[in-house]
Amino acid sequence: MSEIRYINYEPTSVNVKVGDPNNSCNQVSRFLPAKLDTLIIPSIFAEAVFSHQPKKLFRLFATHKELTKKIVGFYYNNLFYTYYYKKNSLTPSPRPIPWACNDTGLKFLFPSEMSQLYQWMTQVGRKYSYYAYMLFQVNQFFVQLRAALQMINQKLPANFYYNLGENIKTNEQMKVFIMEYLYYKLP
Repeated sequence: MSEIRYINYEPTSVNVKVGDPNNSCNQVSRFLPAKLDTLIIPSIFAEAVFSHQPKKLFRLFATHKELTKKIVGFYYNNLFYTYYYKKNSLTPSPRPIPWACNDTGLKFLFPSEMSQLYQWMTQVGRKYSYYAYMLFQVNQFFVQLRAALQMINQKLPANFYYNLGENIKTNEQMKVFIMEYLYYKLP
């Protein structure tokens, strides 16, 4: 018999049997994927994401660089790999959410919740999934950054066509801003 460890996480306490190979991906989720999709949105971006305002999101992405990188990193390093592990009968561990969520009590996700959220996002797409919509807008923001960098490299006035950051007046300032965004390591 394996012992029972009590793991005290906020907002609830969960009993997990140590040594049980099915304790991570086959457990019951605390939330439905559609509800979790709304709870996981960072509180800074919540209003713009829920009302589908891409221009407001772009301004927020420009001012909150690290949070934008964490959103992309969480998707690729946690949600995608947890779904991959579940598909291959492997057992990942619970992961913390690296930002303040829309629901302040949500601090971590179980692997079952992450894999269900990933399935929800890929099945319904960005029209119905808020996190998928936010990821799509981050991708569009990165596309604009790359296009502006190409214009700068061709000696064209990119700041005339793209207003990506605050207080950017010259091509040199825009190039520094873009380099800070595009050349980074995922967390």
